[in-house]
Amino acid sequence: MQKYLLSIIATLISFFALSQTTNTNDKIYKHNGEVILVKVIKVAESVITFKFPSEDVEQTIGKLAVEKIEYSSGRVESVSEKVVIDGKKDWEKVQIITDKSIVVGLRKGDEINGKTSSWLSYNTQSGADKKSTKHIKETAAEHNAPFILLTSDKEVANWSGVAQGLKKGVIYTYN
Repeated sequence: MQKYLLSIIATLISFFALSQTTNTNDKIYKHNGEVILVKVIKVAESVITFKFPSEDVEQTIGKLAVEKIEYSSGRVESVSEKVVIDGKKDWEKVQIITDKSIVVGLRKGDEINGKTSSWLSYNTQSGADKKSTKHIKETAAEHNAPFILLTSDKEVANWSGVAQGLKKGVIYTYN
């Protein structure tokens, strides 16, 4: 009888322990359709800090990659809207990012360049920057990429003082 009672108690303890570990998982829903089971530690301005079950190492993911978080309590928190780019016409929707931590969780793409058309134009510094920004965003939009991680941003002038904007970056997408 004691063995029978001990096995029932052991079974109940196992069920209780299992239910405690499965009920403490939060769900991070990424814009690419992936769902990650984690324990969310902190939601900051641009990143989410979390731990995987049975691990102590903290991980981060950029908020741009995340649609929503469903906490183990049942509460759902919207994180970011998905930016949909459908060709060059959507170039104004493309976002330029300068902090590498923000793109964690997104898929890295090709390196792209944006520059003003030639050294013989009559660009001011401001005009050169606007033209190179538009050009790099159009290039990203052609790749259906909503994000550019800016890696270089220069404005140079030739001997006559004509300004040329030069921007380099890496495109990022959800998939």
